[in-house]
Amino acid sequence: MNQSLRELNLSSNNLSEPTGNKLAEILNRNRILLKIDISANRLGGDIGKSLQEGLQDNNTLLYFDLRMTECGQESEYIINQKLKANREQDRLRRIQDKNSQDTKGRTYSHLF
Repeated sequence: MNQSLRELNLSSNNLSEPTGNKLAEILNRNRILLKIDISANRLGGDIGKSLQEGLQDNNTLLYFDLRMTECGQESEYIINQKLKANREQDRLRRIQDKNSQDTKGRTYSHLF
């Protein structure tokens, strides 16, 4: 399984339906990729639904370029809503991490 690849650009590669289905499977399992570009690949509406299903449990993908894929407006909308939720979750996680780092090493003896 991928442990380091953070961005994947497959734009304009004449991807076909089997490749789109495989990508949907990968999205379901992968927790490392942050950005994917599959623009300008005519995948079709069925692949849009597969990608949508593959993203259901994926909370790490933040950007997914679907321009000119013909995945269907409904699938694109739902995928974009999921990505928006992922980005918000990532933003909150970063704030929490920053706050956690800010409090490490501090002593609170002056409060007593």
